[in-house]
Amino acid sequence: MISEDQLNAALEAWEVARDRVRLEQTASATLAQSHNAPITSLRKHEHTWQRAEDELKIVSDGHRDALLNAWRDMDAKCKDYRELLTKFKAQK
Repeated sequence: MISEDQLNAALEAWEVARDRVRLEQTASATLAQSHNAPITSLRKHEHTWQRAEDELKIVSDGHRDALLNAWRDMDAKCKDYRELLTKFKAQK
């Protein structure tokens, strides 16, 4: 038996995952819009242009990976919720 509390918990888990995706998208967009600032900062600390670009790539790749993981998690939470919802409706 699926309880309404279980269903609500699954929905809340999906909402949290959705909010995480929004935050990761914002962080990635902010980095993309201001890519010159990190490079300039690294250059001030005596990195070469190539090293600064390499460091920015590491950060960018980290944001990309975090965003992809957030999307995967949100999709999994959505699937879990839909399965519970289907079972919940079927038991009525």
